[in-house]
Amino acid sequence: MKVYINTIPRTGSTVIAQICREFGCVVQKDHTAVNLKRGKTITTIRDPLFVIKSAISTKCKVSLAFTIERMNSWIGNKYHTLESNDNDLLVLRYEDYIENPKQRIRDIGDFLGVSYDVKMENMIHEKTSIEKNRKISDSLSNFHACDTASSIHGNHINDPLQKKNDLNEIPQEYHEMIMNFRKKFGYE
Repeated sequence: MKVYINTIPRTGSTVIAQICREFGCVVQKDHTAVNLKRGKTITTIRDPLFVIKSAISTKCKVSLAFTIERMNSWIGNKYHTLESNDNDLLVLRYEDYIENPKQRIRDIGDFLGVSYDVKMENMIHEKTSIEKNRKISDSLSNFHACDTASSIHGNHINDPLQKKNDLNEIPQEYHEMIMNFRKKFGYE
């Protein structure tokens, strides 16, 4: 089965792609926000404050610029698609994944219509956990270095449990965009 993961960067899409592959799917992942719906599609949402903090933490200006460009594209063009009640679209919140990754694995398995049991769920969790991905990320020299088996880059995993909700850590030029996005996706 083919599944599309079309989402904003820095929202947990890599781990979702890993989970889908473990369920035997062919994954096409992109961040373009063009043709959001092309069949079975998963998109991830994350508090935009932490999306920007995550992009800044990569210490890669290209990553930050790309993330901001994609956020603006989503705000302008694709939000309405996420409001639909479509059976071929699954929207996952990053924060929900972090809070209960095994439940998100079950949500994905159910969405894809694949059979699984607790043993398989545990195996997928072990192979795709944030902790495992962080070890891979930490072993790479920089953001442009990539582990092809996992699709993890260096500096890919920042602190997933960030709680500090402080716009002062973000350049002023991004505040309005962040606040707009937070309102649209229920983070305000």
